[in-house]
Amino acid sequence: MTAPWRRKLGLLLLGLGILAPVAALAIPFLGLPPALSAAATGAMLVGAPEVLLILSTVFLGKEGMQQALGRVLTALKAPAGPTRYFLCLVAMAVSSLLPWILYGYLPDRMPADLTFQTRFFAISDLLFATAFVLAGSEFWAKLARLLTWTEPES
Repeated sequence: MTAPWRRKLGLLLLGLGILAPVAALAIPFLGLPPALSAAATGAMLVGAPEVLLILSTVFLGKEGMQQALGRVLTALKAPAGPTRYFLCLVAMAVSSLLPWILYGYLPDRMPADLTFQTRFFAISDLLFATAFVLAGSEFWAKLARLLTWTEPES
């Protein structure tokens, strides 16, 4: 069993490693020079997650890492209740259709500010991805059945 400070530090590094690519979405909005912004975004997307996950493995050890990742995967694979399932479907529909309708069919309702549009589309994409992950194992099974070809029975 690892020391409590090692476990806490390992879990913190694991969380930072998982959230680093999400944090990279905010870097272009910080007003940094373009070269620095590009370098920081690249580091947050490519280098930081790997380094942080390796460091978390060093502090947690093999058993601690398997236990932490097992809890995360168990939570993601857990079946969603009817309320969570419905809310995820609504979030996926709204985050998909609202930008398409506003930008494609009602462009005069969409603000002309490019920064607003970029943030709007980024938030919409993030909402869709989050709802997709949280929809639960039944949703993923239905999607797999939908996308898998089966020969019709004669």
